[in-house]
Amino acid sequence: MATKQKETEIVIEGSAVETNRSSLQTSAVLTKQEARQRAFEKFFRVDEKTIKMQVLVSAFTRQQQDQYEVYRRATFPKGTIKKLMMNLCKCPVPQNAVIAMAGIAKVYVGQIVEEACMVKDMWNDVGPLQPKHLREAYRRLKSQQVISAKRAKMLFH
Repeated sequence: MATKQKETEIVIEGSAVETNRSSLQTSAVLTKQEARQRAFEKFFRVDEKTIKMQVLVSAFTRQQQDQYEVYRRATFPKGTIKKLMMNLCKCPVPQNAVIAMAGIAKVYVGQIVEEACMVKDMWNDVGPLQPKHLREAYRRLKSQQVISAKRAKMLFH
């Protein structure tokens, strides 16, 4: 005797999947409501780092929020970085490597600028950062071995 099968559409993580199931297989397959609930939980799942970051950003002053926004939007031109990398290694460079190098460069510049701001404050200077602050910051980071001394002769001359 043949069992009756009905077609059911199940939505899991935003994609529609059509399945044929018999009445005996209903416990193994998600119902629409369970699938929606799982998709909802996955969409709104927040990890611990995100919560900590939200708490930190909510405590920022207006000036700090503006600075953070500028930092988040700042990028190095990918085309320029790709040309530089291709000139150095004399071979094609994958796009993922260019994106990674742009991120590393942003962190590198951020470290130098952060140290330069501390130098400016220690010297009781007012106004924007000046080249002397950047040179001193670079010197300090190099002496602390935070940044590599290789190719140091090329920078800040």
